[in-house]
Amino acid sequence: MLRFFKYSIPFKKPFKTASDEFKTREGIVLVFEHEDIQAYGEVAPLPGFSSETLVQTEVILQQNKKFLEQAFLNNDARQIITVLDQIHQFPSLSFGLDILWHDFQSKKEKKSLSDYLFGLKKPLVDCNTAIGIQSEKEMLAHIKQKKEEGFNTFKLKVGADFNKEKSALEFIRKTYPDIKLRIDANQAWDKESSVKNLNSIEHLDIEYCEQPVPAPDIEGLAWVKNRTEIKIAADESLGNKKLARELILQNNCDLIIIKPALMGLFENITVTKELANTHNIEVVFTTSLDGIVGRKASAILASGLGTKVFAHGLATGSLLEEQGAHSERFINGSYIISETQGIGNSIDLTFWEEI
Repeated sequence: MLRFFKYSIPFKKPFKTASDEFKTREGIVLVFEHEDIQAYGEVAPLPGFSSETLVQTEVILQQNKKFLEQAFLNNDARQIITVLDQIHQFPSLSFGLDILWHDFQSKKEKKSLSDYLFGLKKPLVDCNTAIGIQSEKEMLAHIKQKKEEGFNTFKLKVGADFNKEKSALEFIRKTYPDIKLRIDANQAWDKESSVKNLNSIEHLDIEYCEQPVPAPDIEGLAWVKNRTEIKIAADESLGNKKLARELILQNNCDLIIIKPALMGLFENITVTKELANTHNIEVVFTTSLDGIVGRKASAILASGLGTKVFAHGLATGSLLEEQGAHSERFINGSYIISETQGIGNSIDLTFWEEI
């Protein structure tokens, strides 16, 4: 039986992006139950990033529910998922259905999804944590707490007031000379400002800067890359498989940030990773602020396809007041991939509204 459950999870604090502020995260959990197996997927387009809406994906899921259910029973769901991907080109929908299929297949083989996909038995994935621009006392308290939890890579959002942000970075580096620091400009600067700002903080040993220029300006991304010693990562410019291919082939960045829900099928993510390897471009995985199913799937993909040089942005569950799911586990700042079958979590479906 194929079932759909809608969720709306509050953020602990309103989450701000470059263009909006969110108080809740919404999505649909997919559940396929057959014999003794309960498999999960998650469809959660990210407003402001995804081209599709949650309403659009729900309509497609409902229209194709019987076909999908029968395809899972007949073990040929891959074909239906691929056709839906080609027709609608809604990455979050394709990603969610692909999670469901892979979770079902790995559970049939009584393997964890990391083992099923990559032959990995007990993988750990190094993760970063984010720092907000706060008072010095608040920043110190936050870093101290996260260091005690084992995190050693910290990301600071910049782009609102660079003088203030530069002072914060200098203060953090002076106080914690041993931690790894990276910044995310969220498209806030033009290419000239990017070079000026980045060159002024080179002495602070910044790992990399995410998306300093507007997403469409991929030439500007390369222009900045060639004029600063700080590595440049493409995030918003990497909207889909096609854009990722263009960025990689032109060597417009040093790293790419993959949000699986924006890339779609697992195959798209794998092909992008393989292409990045041929151009010596590192691949960092981050969530799309997904629910528990999407986060776990993203972490598993990061374990097999992500860089081992840089930490990944997977510790986002703490931002949400999430119910109905087992919490993820971290050790020394690393995501512990479950050894249980499939994606390794069960969900109390009573928390969600069946649709």
